[in-house]
Amino acid sequence: MPVKVVVAACLAGFILGVVALYLLARVVTAVKRRSQRSRQRRASRSVKEEQAKPSVIKRCGAALERFGTMNFILLVLGVMLFWFTVTMIDLFREYGAVPDTLVNCVFIALTGECGVMGWIKTSKVKHREREWMKEDANTVPPAEDLPAEDGPDIGAG
Repeated sequence: MPVKVVVAACLAGFILGVVALYLLARVVTAVKRRSQRSRQRRASRSVKEEQAKPSVIKRCGAALERFGTMNFILLVLGVMLFWFTVTMIDLFREYGAVPDTLVNCVFIALTGECGVMGWIKTSKVKHREREWMKEDANTVPPAEDLPAEDGPDIGAG
């Protein structure tokens, strides 16, 4: 097989994977928004309607909302990695070798994706902690406003 065909196939697979992950993320976001809207509508309904058993679709939407977009992307990456590994094992059994460059590129791309997601998660946590610190600073009075407490004098003679 010519090198140009292999490179074109790898590039097409990469682009297809990026587009698929983007579309999956959009679908997950749309499902989350829909479930939030339905939750808001349900809050405005009567208590009697709230006590009715939720449908399977509503339960799946609620479970998907709790699952989160990053967890969904990690699940997709895990499935893709498993599929890639099985395919490479089949290639090795058939031809006695695997394309090492392709294997390295796939693992580097997955490592990069997971690293970026970890960076995003860390940034979100730091931002949330800063917001909490600001809220605490607004609710807790400064130290100079508090009355001074004198402890017992030790060693005063």
